[in-house]
Amino acid sequence: LMKRINNEFLKGTHEFDVIIWVVVSKPLNVPRIQKEIAGRLGLSVVDAKHIFEGLMKKKFVLLLDDMWERLDLEMVGIPTPGNQNRSKILFSTRSEAVCGDMEADKMIKVECLKWDEAWNLFQNKVGEVALNSHLEIPGLAQVVAKECA
Repeated sequence: LMKRINNEFLKGTHEFDVIIWVVVSKPLNVPRIQKEIAGRLGLSVVDAKHIFEGLMKKKFVLLLDDMWERLDLEMVGIPTPGNQNRSKILFSTRSEAVCGDMEADKMIKVECLKWDEAWNLFQNKVGEVALNSHLEIPGLAQVVAKECA
């Protein structure tokens, strides 16, 4: 989902100076997150102070994908978004507790697809040729699609 949001920002026009997409995942690795952010900002020094200074000069969107626990934004060097810098931070998580820990302003719950929607999506993405290339594939494909439902 966050990758799709990132790609939409990248191909369209928007009011932000920089879009930064970081897969957080687990275990939480602050130095790796800092390195990815610094890379997108073109910084040669990777620390909270330089990231903070770089982001304060920009109107940014930070997409934090697959969060499993609270991330201390200050420790990373991420300024608090607000009216002054008009920046945004979006994050994805499976945990409502993480939303609370991160003090999310707004939560959007993404529901699972119904079985027929999941199966149609899977078929459209994989294609008929691939689905019919071996006798066992349709059965296995349905098992995979059920995981999306």
